[in-house]
Amino acid sequence: MKNSTNTNLSSNLVNFSGKFNKFLSSLIWIETLLDSNTDHYKGEPLQSWHYNRFNAITDLDPTFLEAYKYGGLFLSVIKDDIPAATELYKKGIAKFPQNYHLNLYGALHFITETNNYEIANLYLDTIKKKHPTNPLIKSLYYSTKLKSIGDKALLRNEILKDPINPQFKKFLLKKLKL
Repeated sequence: MKNSTNTNLSSNLVNFSGKFNKFLSSLIWIETLLDSNTDHYKGEPLQSWHYNRFNAITDLDPTFLEAYKYGGLFLSVIKDDIPAATELYKKGIAKFPQNYHLNLYGALHFITETNNYEIANLYLDTIKKKHPTNPLIKSLYYSTKLKSIGDKALLRNEILKDPINPQFKKFLLKKLKL
């Protein structure tokens, strides 16, 4: 549910800025950080000024990775603006699908804030493919996979086939009650 006013603001800024998109996005980023507070957002979804600024920043400069990473964290953890953080993470991961931190922060957001284990598992799978020996990622990946598919036998077989440390494999099977 995207508000047309917010979309117009971003598109107007992009049209207005000409070749100064990176400069303008950096300026808005700095001003947003300086003007921020820690009050929880209680208004309508996708209407907070923080979300509108992060959205405008990423529209002006879609390669501004920090705006996605830290903007998503800020909206999720500090402002408790879950719909806005969700949108910003989705937008960022669409732009940077292989970024370790963005996928990790997005996955943790979907686990803790929205209980959407399927999306979290997709993000963790992206990380797992690039970092196949990371025990934190493996633990989160298998835990979210169990919650999203619910098939213990299938997951047990997947873990048994995984070329991870045998002690860690035993630990996972015990913790996940497989």
